[in-house]
Amino acid sequence: MLAVKAKIVLLALSLCGTTVWLLLHSYSSAPPASETFYYAYSMKGKLVGYMRVTITSQATSRARTIESTLTAKVRLLGFDYDIHKTETYHVDSATDRIIDYDNRTTAGPAVGGASVTVHDGAARYVSKSDGRQQTVNLPSDVLFHDPFCRPFFARDLPRDAQAKTYRFLDVQDGMLHALRVTRTATRQIDLAGRHLCAVFELFDQTKFEKAVIWIDLGSSRWVKLAMADGSELVLADAGVVDRAERAIVDNMILTEVRTSIPRYREIASMRIRARIRVAGEEVTAESLNVDGQRFQGTVREGLIEGMFDVHWPEHARFTAIQDAPRIDHGSLDKYLRPEPGVESEDPEITKLARDLTKGMTDPWDGARRLGNWVSREIRYFPAGGSARQTLSSRQGPCQGYASLVVALCRSVGIPARLVSGCMYMPRDGHGVLGGHLWTEIHIGGAGWIAVDANHAEIHGLDSGHIRLGHAVVAAPQEAEILEYTLQVRSHKSAAGRSAGTRMN
Repeated sequence: MLAVKAKIVLLALSLCGTTVWLLLHSYSSAPPASETFYYAYSMKGKLVGYMRVTITSQATSRARTIESTLTAKVRLLGFDYDIHKTETYHVDSATDRIIDYDNRTTAGPAVGGASVTVHDGAARYVSKSDGRQQTVNLPSDVLFHDPFCRPFFARDLPRDAQAKTYRFLDVQDGMLHALRVTRTATRQIDLAGRHLCAVFELFDQTKFEKAVIWIDLGSSRWVKLAMADGSELVLADAGVVDRAERAIVDNMILTEVRTSIPRYREIASMRIRARIRVAGEEVTAESLNVDGQRFQGTVREGLIEGMFDVHWPEHARFTAIQDAPRIDHGSLDKYLRPEPGVESEDPEITKLARDLTKGMTDPWDGARRLGNWVSREIRYFPAGGSARQTLSSRQGPCQGYASLVVALCRSVGIPARLVSGCMYMPRDGHGVLGGHLWTEIHIGGAGWIAVDANHAEIHGLDSGHIRLGHAVVAAPQEAEILEYTLQVRSHKSAAGRSAGTRMN
């Protein structure tokens, strides 16, 4: 089954914890001591959970506390697991600026989160996932205020069609982001009561994430948030806690393809027309054209629309890899260092990599050993992601497989990097296209070699893989295979090409 990481399932939660807190609620000068309200959380129209928000003020303290908890129960790709995210803000009542922030997120066995503490105009960020720390200066124009007391957008954009770009501190990654806000309409909406709302389109120009939010013009509280991936948070009553049920959410990260190709690992070439929503990094029409893949179409604000011609090269040309020039580690230094989620200096990862590559004849021999071990020893589960988590639990999503291969390679001096995109697979008499991650390993003069340990494709990548970038979160919307060919792949030779199949 398509190995889609929990990061994709949590895409909606990213803006809930970052962009959205810039917009929310405006109270009178004497707010109540405590108030609790609820939002229903749905994925593609299915109610899967809720968010509870409590604001507490104390007369004896200069700070007030905002606590939010999001809980969801999902079934993804045949696996049941729960998502639980808690956030706590302490806010200076005199300035409405956040003093400190903390969140903890669990998705099945995977645990993550971050904390932010502000002092003397700077924010100290600490990741709970990998221990990464950094300090970011907070100029006065950077938005980092009480999420429930600053109606920035209704104030700055009083009329439809107006737009403004803000800077804000993203509490998920500890970086300053640019957010373009456009007021698109003024509408009435019935959600736990009737609300006259200003509707704003949000576009994070750093993460390339898009959303639409409805803000009540009377209270300045937001009543609805719609993400580009089909997930929503809408104002609800307390009964939503009991109404939420576990739901199958495969359509959050998969789109149906009419063509069924049972021998999908033997796809030699594929022409596919697709519409794919992407976030995480900038993608352009030019960046989608690489060796083995051609794209014709457009990319606008995170939406890819067009046709891909994919024909990844055979790995037979790598059998004489020992004759390739030596690796220039200077130009590839970034692909040898650890990074968040790729803990290549972890003692257990380093020891395992050295044990597995002992006596290797060349870098490609070592890379194959590492990829084969990950493919054989790791069990698929749709939540998780980091190399350390995957090795420790011996399970993970496609991101976990790919991250562990990258970390193992880097720990023994073999440059490697993550690749993200989409992958075709047969399912229930038809096919599906879903978000996916795999690995590229640099082997001297042979260049970057693609490896997909999750699907045991160590000796050759099938051409059902669509390459989109390195940190792209992909949510396919539509796909149609126009043409494909099959061949029997081997690490020794390429043989057995079948006739092409054209779909109308």
